[in-house]
Amino acid sequence: MAPRVGRWNDGVTRWNDGSVWGPAKPEPKVHHMSYVDPDAFHGAVDGLITFVTNNTTDLTAAGLDATKTKTKLTAIRDDVSGTKGIRDQKKTDLAVAQHVFADSAGSNYTDFSSMVDAVAGALGKTTPAGKQALAYRSHLNAPAQHHASPTPAPAAPKP
Repeated sequence: MAPRVGRWNDGVTRWNDGSVWGPAKPEPKVHHMSYVDPDAFHGAVDGLITFVTNNTTDLTAAGLDATKTKTKLTAIRDDVSGTKGIRDQKKTDLAVAQHVFADSAGSNYTDFSSMVDAVAGALGKTTPAGKQALAYRSHLNAPAQHHASPTPAPAAPKP
């Protein structure tokens, strides 16, 4: 009798011919760290370094090498400090770039508005095409299109 080719049927441990392949192996657990505020983390590392420094005698008596612990914590702090400096510079650069971008838009708006008028005027401002051209400017002057916070309920009258 020729061997039959089995097919996996339940996705876990059985072939369609009834033979058992073996138990499914569980996936190894990977513990992902939840989000940590980097500024709070930086402060916590600094705080723990100070704590270890202030409690070196007690930690050494308990069997912990305070010098090695401070060295590891200092390495962590220095790594975070380096990346924090890069982040802070990028935030400063972004704020400057945002001002330059806004100034450019503000200084060019008048010319843009004149061009919208010229295009819409050439097509006829009341024609569908003219109204479409005017719409490019109208949404820039409209109130912001976002959800506002709900208005707080008025305070209950005092008896």
